[in-house]
Amino acid sequence: MLFSSCMLRTALLTFCICPVLAPSVLADRSDGNQGIPVLTVCQALKDPLKHSGSIVIIVGSWVGTGEGSWLSETCDLKVALGGRAFAPSLWTSYTPSADAPPPRLPVGFKWDKPAIRQALAEVKKTTHLQHRAGWYAIFGRFEVDTSGYGLGHLNGAPAQLIWPTTGGYLKLK
Repeated sequence: MLFSSCMLRTALLTFCICPVLAPSVLADRSDGNQGIPVLTVCQALKDPLKHSGSIVIIVGSWVGTGEGSWLSETCDLKVALGGRAFAPSLWTSYTPSADAPPPRLPVGFKWDKPAIRQALAEVKKTTHLQHRAGWYAIFGRFEVDTSGYGLGHLNGAPAQLIWPTTGGYLKLK
């Protein structure tokens, strides 16, 4: 039986080259962070609808009080949603019974530390830690309130981060 040059190329690609390339392609996809974007609070809120509903890692100044917790950043951004302007902050004390469950960390998840360090350096240029605050990276689902009502205590945040409380955050220095 004679093979055409096209058939030989197909056989070569299918049986010789693809098995060699497959492990490297799979390795690129299982790097641990699965291509999850790392953003600062201001980057996420600059175009909030772009990231709404997405799984992200957001870096900022986190503070928790008796009224709840927020991830914030100081920048020249005023977030306008639903006819109201908000300061750049994310509510992180979501109500589990009112929201879909938090996303699970992907299998083999690893924090993208170089990207997180770069984001933190950006945040530190304009943001100073307040009393009881700390630098954090938080993995979760970014959700925007488009009604303009706001989220969290005194409805002061334009968006929230729904995050798994086990393993979903990284304290930074």
